[in-house]
Amino acid sequence: MIRPLVFTDTPSYRELRLQALKTDPGAFLSSYEHESLQPLSYFTYVITRANIPPIFGIYGYLESEKLVGTIQLSPETLPKTAHRAMIYFLYIATGHRHENVASGLLQHLIALAKTVPNLEQLHLCVNGLNIPAISLYEKLGFKKIGTKPQGVKEPDGSYQDEYLYYLSLR
Repeated sequence: MIRPLVFTDTPSYRELRLQALKTDPGAFLSSYEHESLQPLSYFTYVITRANIPPIFGIYGYLESEKLVGTIQLSPETLPKTAHRAMIYFLYIATGHRHENVASGLLQHLIALAKTVPNLEQLHLCVNGLNIPAISLYEKLGFKKIGTKPQGVKEPDGSYQDEYLYYLSLR
């Protein structure tokens, strides 16, 4: 089942978010060290702040009531960019990968986005080394439109390029 997360999902969201940052640190701009120090109220704030009707927020994929995947859809708020939205934080728990959970979450958001009359585009960024995510995005029709060379600097001083992707909803 896919549904928007609400404040009562905070403990399971925190657990999955910290797992994501620990197991796949290269896929996210934050870090386990930073977010593990945050109180539970921080994660409640993140969920609540992301929830903007009609469709924007953090969505969870639940299997037998357990949160095993998340994805966030956020609107652009400035008048000249209000025709597009951003996808963030796609993560699937390690034991549930290769079960089409990521594809299901993305397809769900794409279908929802198509119901919003003035929403024309979806955008996302991905680490250039994240080949499974890149393959999934391209399979679902996202097109690479740019590269941020050395867009991410890791704690060890190494860099990764960040790729920008776009999907037309028209």
